[in-house]
Amino acid sequence: MSEPEEQQIEPHLDLWIQLQTWAETRRKQIGIGSAVLLAGAFAIYTNTHLQASKQRDAEAALFALNKLPAPGEDPKPVAAGEYLKVAGDYAGTRTAERALMLGAGALFTENKYPEAEKRFAEFIAAYPASPLVRQARLGIAACKDAQGSTEEALAAYEQLIASGAGTGEGNQAKLAASLIYDAKGEADKALKYYDELLRANPPVIWRQEAGMRREDLLKRHPQLTPSGNTQTAALPTPLLVSTNAPKSTNSVATTNSAPITNTPAATKQ
Repeated sequence: MSEPEEQQIEPHLDLWIQLQTWAETRRKQIGIGSAVLLAGAFAIYTNTHLQASKQRDAEAALFALNKLPAPGEDPKPVAAGEYLKVAGDYAGTRTAERALMLGAGALFTENKYPEAEKRFAEFIAAYPASPLVRQARLGIAACKDAQGSTEEALAAYEQLIASGAGTGEGNQAKLAASLIYDAKGEADKALKYYDELLRANPPVIWRQEAGMRREDLLKRHPQLTPSGNTQTAALPTPLLVSTNAPKSTNSVATTNSAPITNTPAATKQ
C-alpha cells in the first residue's frame, strides 16, 4: 500500500476507533442507568407496599378501639389517649389524620379543654388541606368558649360563619355565637342567627334547637321584631336528646347521634 493511501486510511481508522470507544462508553452508561432505574423502581414498589401495609394496620388499630359492647352492656367511650396513640404510631397514614381528630374531640368530651385546643391546632398544622380543618377550627372556638375566653371564642365563631357559609360548621358556629350575643345583651344579633338557621334550605339539624332558643329569646325580649317571616309553629320533631354537657359550654348539636355540645362533629371511622 502506498504512503498516500495509508495517509487516507488513518483518519478513517481514528474516527472508527473513536466511534467504537464512544459506543462502549454509552453502553456502560446505559447499563448503569438501567440498574439505577431498576433500583429506584424497586424502592418505590417496596415503599408503596409498606405504606399499604401500614395503612391496613392503622385501620385495624383504630377499628379495634370501637368494639361492640357485650349484650346488656353500655358502650364505653374511647379514651383520648388511645386515639392519639394510633395517630402517633401510624403517622403518615390517612387513618392517623382521623385518629388525631377523634383524639382531640375525645379530650374535649373529657373536659380537658387546653389539651384539646392544642390538638385541634396540631391537626390544622399537620393537615392544612384536610376537609376536617373547619371542624378543627370549630373545636378551637369551642375550647376557648368552654374556658371562658368569650371574646376570643366569639371571634373564632364569626370567622367560621364568614368562611363557611352554609356548611355544618358555619351553622354550628351561628348557634354557639347566638348564645354569647344573648348573654352579652345583644339579643338582636342572637335573633338574627336563629332566624337564619330556621330559614336554611335544606333545613339544618339544629333547626329544632334554634327554634326553642328563639322562642325563649322573644319571650324575654318581646320588643324585638323577628327578622323575616320566620314561622316556628311547625318545627320538626327533635332529632337529638340533650345530655349532661359541661356547664361551661354552649349547647350545640353535632351529629344525629352525638350529644348536644360545642364539640365538633365526630369523624367517621
